[in-house]
Amino acid sequence: MHQNFPRSPRMFAVTGNTAPAEGISFKVDDDRFLELTDRPGIIPAPYLARARWVHVDREADLSDQEAARLLRRSYELVFAKLTKKLQREIAAGAA
Repeated sequence: MHQNFPRSPRMFAVTGNTAPAEGISFKVDDDRFLELTDRPGIIPAPYLARARWVHVDREADLSDQEAARLLRRSYELVFAKLTKKLQREIAAGAA
């Protein structure tokens, strides 16, 4: 069966395929990148650091609330870069 996927799929967070996950990587605001990577357990994400992605080790001192805020912001940053048409399609699918 063939599914229609957007021409340029985007991601806002990624984990490895191990269980439990060893960490998670996601996009952050440019001005938060250095602040976050100065914290223990948070490093520039391999291969994605130039795009301001961080990797948060599962041992990092990050509350669930802060992690949720950072992931939500990552989604917003990536969503904002999509075409208006794709944004509308995603918004329509979420309704």
